[in-house]
Amino acid sequence: MIIIGEKLNSSIPSVKRLFDADDREALSDLILRQRDAGADFIDLNTALCSDETGQIKLLCDIVLDKTDCGIVIDSPDMAVSKEVLAYIRGKDGNRKCVLNSITVNERHENIETALKYKAGLVVLLTDESGIPGTEKRFENAEKMINTLRSCGFNDGDIYIDAIVESVATGADSAAVTLDTIKLIRAAFPDVHILVGLSNISFGLPKRSCLNAAFLTLAVYNGLDCAICDPLSPDIKTAYLAAKALNGTDDFCMEYIDEFR
Repeated sequence: MIIIGEKLNSSIPSVKRLFDADDREALSDLILRQRDAGADFIDLNTALCSDETGQIKLLCDIVLDKTDCGIVIDSPDMAVSKEVLAYIRGKDGNRKCVLNSITVNERHENIETALKYKAGLVVLLTDESGIPGTEKRFENAEKMINTLRSCGFNDGDIYIDAIVESVATGADSAAVTLDTIKLIRAAFPDVHILVGLSNISFGLPKRSCLNAAFLTLAVYNGLDCAICDPLSPDIKTAYLAAKALNGTDDFCMEYIDEFR
């Protein structure tokens, strides 16, 4: 399971205040605490900052200098993504990077950028119709996986975002995503399947409880990557429980070690 720490995102008001105050010590602490909590990658999103490129490069420096975590570049601006990937490669040619993202119809220039700088690529399954249902999501996934393979991507560098919508907006929101994960995993066992976990609970109380429950269900159905809050005790517990239940924690040793 790949854990992508979500806390360095300028859409979070408390984090945006840290950017505005140029509080580098607090930003560094937030990165290190996510690393210590088990994050494999740190998601970096500075899209709402006045200097998006400068701020994300600052965060990249901290991640590169102080951790061995991979970096997810999360920007709606393709020019920013390209400049930041080049910046990272100038400092560390081997650091794992993932570019977020392309859709079925948009931002395909990011394909060339990801290939050039040896980065993984997130694929959102949205299309001209908006957010599709299960069958169309699978069709879009199949189409985009085949496209990326033909461009030279290995399956392990493809991250399919199965799309998570809040259960507050539709009773079947969770089921549609879980069914999508199951279909993609059966057809493409080596492709990464990703979700933005906290979207499932948007607008609802006790969000960490819903996030944790959904994570357990998603892992069982084939999820292997989540953008989530690694600092949440509920998330960590759910992740360990899911691994024990789906047979990927041999003899439940990780679970036992954590709670012994």
